[in-house]
This record gives sequence, C-alpha cells and structure tokens, in this order.
Amino acid sequence: MQDTSTHGPPPAEVPVIPGAKRRWLRFLAGLTAILLFAFGLVPALQQVGPVREVRDAIRNSGIDATALFYTDSEVFPEAEASIRDSLRFSARHTQHTAEPLP
Repeated sequence: MQDTSTHGPPPAEVPVIPGAKRRWLRFLAGLTAILLFAFGLVPALQQVGPVREVRDAIRNSGIDATALFYTDSEVFPEAEASIRDSLRFSARHTQHTAEPLP
C-alpha cells in the first residue's frame, strides 16, 4: 500500500480547487470593473457641466494635458527649495540639534 499523505494524488487526478475558481471570478470581475470605469464612467463624466467646461477650455487652449508634469511648472524650483528648506530647518529638528538635516 502506498502512502499518499505526503505525496498527494498524481497530477492527472488533481481536481480544480474551488478557491481557484473564486479567485479567477474575482479577478475577472475586478478587471471588468476597471474597464467599465475607464471606458464607460470617465467618458460619461466628461459630458457633465463643470468637467465638460474644463475639458473644452483645455482643448481650446491647445494644452496637451497628458504631457504635463509638476516639474515642468515655472514655480516648481521655488516650491522645491521651500520644501527642502522647511524639512532641513524644521522647528522640531532645531530643538534637538543646531545642525541642519543633510
């Protein structure tokens, strides 16, 4: 008699695990929800009042909104320096030591 407790059934006899079906169904449901959101809800929201006005203003101005990064902004260097200085010379840090953070 062969002990199958440590080896399990042969590969041809392995049944489909019910949990695997459930995971696949959840995955497909999630994927469907993402696609409906991206290709259904978002385009529909672009037709709603304020969103439509902003979209039209961007299109009429010729702005390529997909290519904008915060680093492209003219105020970014000033904001970056301000944040860096506030972290370097924070009040909490200066109470413990007189040296700025690196």
